[in-house]
Amino acid sequence: MKILHTVESYLPARHGMSEVVRQISERLVARGHDVTVATRSDPARTGDSIEGVKVRGFDVQGKSAVGVWGDVSGYQRYLLASDADVIVNFAAQQWATDLMLPLLPQLKARKVFVPTGFSALGDPTFASYFAAMGEWMRSYDTCVFLSDSYRDIDFARREGVDRIAIIPNGAAAEEFERPRDPGLRARLGIPEDDLLILHVSGYLSVAKGQAEALEIFSHSDLRQATLLLVSPDFAQSLARSLTPRQLARGLYHLLRGKGLRALAFPTQLQVMKRLNRRRNAAAGRQVLGHALSRQDTVSAFLEADLLLFPSWIECSPLVLFEAAASHTPFLVTPVGNAAEIIAWTGGGELLPGERSDDREGSVRADVAAGTQRLEALVADAPGRRRMADSAYRAWQAHFTWERIADQYERLYRSLLDGEAIHDQFPAPPQL
Repeated sequence: MKILHTVESYLPARHGMSEVVRQISERLVARGHDVTVATRSDPARTGDSIEGVKVRGFDVQGKSAVGVWGDVSGYQRYLLASDADVIVNFAAQQWATDLMLPLLPQLKARKVFVPTGFSALGDPTFASYFAAMGEWMRSYDTCVFLSDSYRDIDFARREGVDRIAIIPNGAAAEEFERPRDPGLRARLGIPEDDLLILHVSGYLSVAKGQAEALEIFSHSDLRQATLLLVSPDFAQSLARSLTPRQLARGLYHLLRGKGLRALAFPTQLQVMKRLNRRRNAAAGRQVLGHALSRQDTVSAFLEADLLLFPSWIECSPLVLFEAAASHTPFLVTPVGNAAEIIAWTGGGELLPGERSDDREGSVRADVAAGTQRLEALVADAPGRRRMADSAYRAWQAHFTWERIADQYERLYRSLLDGEAIHDQFPAPPQL
């Protein structure tokens, strides 16, 4: 098959969506398919092929609800001229999907939409966008959802979209089924006998919960423990942390009700680390922030005793599947389909949190209650082992990227063969 995947940004950029598209694309190439990813240009991308996946970059940014700029006509001409058998748009609310929506009737390929959450569904800025979304979704040959119980699939069902497949996220066996790295702790300055609490995110953001993780950890009664915050943004010095992209991201969250701290979040996080240093040092605790390679990030998962992820908003967090693959129990706010992932895997618990009145309906962790939940789970070593074992078994059965690529391949073939997909792609079983 000749397959075109579209996504806002792709390798070398690393974040949730680029990882999803990478995993699916590379595995389909390994099976003999011709896969191209249409995405944003990146000066750090040195070639037009990555691990056999063709990459076509466009100098475009934005989203239709607030404005798109750059080579808009070039991207749309590329779509119209494509001879792909299947075109797949990954994620709504960004240019790579938004610019294809008005072209749907003109495209001869089979068309697949993977919305990934509709985080702006309640945002007045996107009112006209979502007023038209039902018709757009019905124009696709199928829509793929990561969950059976989140706002995007609920919206689709209300709008009469009936060509639905549920294909979850996952984690890669070849990354996680390997021995621990015995030198990781020494390289990162983590004592061998410390309890290791982990938070992993693609960037520092008020919405990713690094501040809440730090506060929950620092107010706990844990002793001899390390909180390791992993993000590429830690490669920036404090003086350089307020990059134009960080400021733009902060302004976005400020306008959506995250408060003034959104504008200077990396700086605020550094200040909070310093303010909590004395309290943590007295209990033999420390907070570390590192930008790690992918290999070392996986090693950190394999080394961790617990993943602490008090994010404000998610769709279907990859880190929870990676925790399952690494035998790491997790605590997570009730964001996205986190509760459903717990029901699928048995791998964690929900942190208490309050849903905010911002435009995204985000959830902010209750620090005091979260601290109690962290202390209780750390004290329950047998319970953590049961969670870890249960999640690992579920991951092996349902959530490896190889299995997920199987489902995407089968979906694409079914569409090309004209087969009905109704009920062919149900949600994973709950425990």
